[in-house]
Amino acid sequence: MKKQQRASRAVWEGRIAQWKESGQSASGYARSIGVHPKTFSYWRWRIAQDDPGDSGESQRTRVRRGSDQPKTSPSFLELVAPVDVAASERIELILPSGVRVQVPPSFEADALRRVIGVLGGA
Repeated sequence: MKKQQRASRAVWEGRIAQWKESGQSASGYARSIGVHPKTFSYWRWRIAQDDPGDSGESQRTRVRRGSDQPKTSPSFLELVAPVDVAASERIELILPSGVRVQVPPSFEADALRRVIGVLGGA
């Protein structure tokens, strides 16, 4: 590519605006105006860093190598598991001897029969 004179920030903002309207890939547009694609990518990034509101890109947006598509850095989202009411409820058995047995809803009936038999409540 032919070496060009240094362009001002205003010139680069104009080039980026024209590229967005062109529908071309960033590298394709850069080549069509005689600019190295990496130089174009740098100015896209620099303008986005300085003024994310006007460029349409956030400060966390960057271009993935070999792609003209922006890659967004991951954001963290707290996930809270819903409370399973049925899992927190227990069945309470009071045997004739006064012994209390708390059983979770997902108990095995045969195992419960054996426990009650051992405790003398059957």
